[in-house]
Amino acid sequence: MTEQEGAEERVSTGVAEVDEVIASLEGLDGRPVEEHVEVYESAHDRLRRALDGADGVDGVDGVDGADGVDGVGGEPTEPA
Repeated sequence: MTEQEGAEERVSTGVAEVDEVIASLEGLDGRPVEEHVEVYESAHDRLRRALDGADGVDGVDGVDGADGVDGVGGEPTEPA
């Protein structure tokens, strides 16, 4: 894959913190396997912090699960 192809396929969530984590994971191919655990642990921590601070952030208002419960606050969601 060329850099141009990778740029075209890059995922964008619209949330800068999450997009930065995704970009850090995309760079794993060029790193030694021994470093992967550290990168994944860092990504997990950063995503957790992004979720913890998600209340009131544009584009991140909780994800409604299939069970009809708001993913952030656990409140029942209203049917659309």
